[in-house]
This record gives sequence, structure tokens and C-alpha cells, in this order.
Amino acid sequence: MRLISITIFILFFQSCSFCNKQPVCKELNNILDSYINSHDYMIYSISMLNIDDVDILTIDGAYAYDKDFTDGYFFKNGKLVVYCNLDRFNRKNIIYQNNTYLFKDTIPGYQEISNVSANFETNPQEFRIVSPKLMEPIAQTPDSCYKHIDAVEDNVINDINLSKALNRYINTYSAHLYEINFKKK
Repeated sequence: MRLISITIFILFFQSCSFCNKQPVCKELNNILDSYINSHDYMIYSISMLNIDDVDILTIDGAYAYDKDFTDGYFFKNGKLVVYCNLDRFNRKNIIYQNNTYLFKDTIPGYQEISNVSANFETNPQEFRIVSPKLMEPIAQTPDSCYKHIDAVEDNVINDINLSKALNRYINTYSAHLYEINFKKK
């Protein structure tokens, strides 16, 4: 009888939500599984933003991470997944920070984007966050929340090398806002 009680206790303890070491909610876990299975990258990124009171989650793939857009990370199916803007949009019910690593300076064994000179294509997918249990895909059409237009090299920056680097970065990393800071020497 005592052995049965101990077995039941262990089974209950292992199945409780407190013991669940999943880094993300079930819906995002399913979305990540699907994305990882259909896109072969070394690193996957999750970012969140809010446009006109619509919460948007973007999943993208890369071959390097950007330390300026990394708040934390975890591993899924042997792949690195980085995330950012979790605190800003109060989405701790989607990514469970207690089950992830907080980003400090580097991620051992992985390249930071400033150390990579290669150009690579990504395939971002966006989802409207209705709740942690429901995330709806956003089609990239003119009727979607926004329309991505590739940056081109005839913009307002006069330095051609800086312009190319900036445009390559914008076209590689899906975001709605970019910030450039210049320091005077």
C-alpha cells in the first residue's frame, strides 16, 4: 500500500504545472515545433510587439543572434531560441522566464550578428496573440497589420557602406522599429 501511495504521489508531482519545465505555453510550443520542422536554421528568434493595440508575436530563423534584441534564451529540439520584448508587453504567460536562461553578454557556442559578415535569407512568421491558448497567423498581405517593404540603398544615409549594412540588417531582421545611435568622437 505504501508503494502505491508513493507511486501516485510521484506521478502527481511530475504532472503538476509547477513541475512543468516547458519554456513556453502549449500554443507557442506547437507553433515553434512546426516552424523548426519546416525551417532549418541554427537559431530561432521570438519577438513581441504591439501595433494599434494588437499584440504580435514574430518567429524568425537566423544563423547568429543579435545581443541588442536578446533578453533570454532556451533550447528546443536541440536548437537555440532567443526572445526579446517579453517584459515590455507583459507576456510572461507565453514565455516562462523561470524556465529559460537570462541573456548576459554572450551565448557560448553561438555567433553574435556583429561577428558575422554573411548575408542570409529569413522567413519570419507573425501571429496575432489573442491569448496564450490562441495565436492566429497573420498573412503577409496588404490587408495585414503592416506590409513589409524591403529597404533599398537609396535612403538618407550618405555613407554607402553604412547604408548597405543598415539595409542588410533591416531586411534580415523583422522588426517594426529600428534605432540608430551615432556617437561623436
